[in-house]
Amino acid sequence: MPQESFWHKAFRLYYDGFRQMTLGRTLWLVIGVKLFVIFAILKVFFFPNFLKQNAGKGHEAEFVAGELVKRKAEAPPLRPELEDHSPFPSGPGVHERE
Repeated sequence: MPQESFWHKAFRLYYDGFRQMTLGRTLWLVIGVKLFVIFAILKVFFFPNFLKQNAGKGHEAEFVAGELVKRKAEAPPLRPELEDHSPFPSGPGVHERE
């Protein structure tokens, strides 16, 4: 008798397990229906393809980069009290020795 492969053993394990399930089949059916609703129905109605509508074909990367830069420029500082107090000195004479 030839040795069974790993994949054949794994398939047989799951096949026999699912065949003997009673309550598990119902639960897997519920999980499958929920996943279908989430990925098929909700995506179509609530998540439009924003990138396809606003970026030209082949220019998606430039659009995303521009949006990130624009949003960063418009965003308020995370800690306003540190806005003008950089830990690194700047300005005229910074590199001159005293």
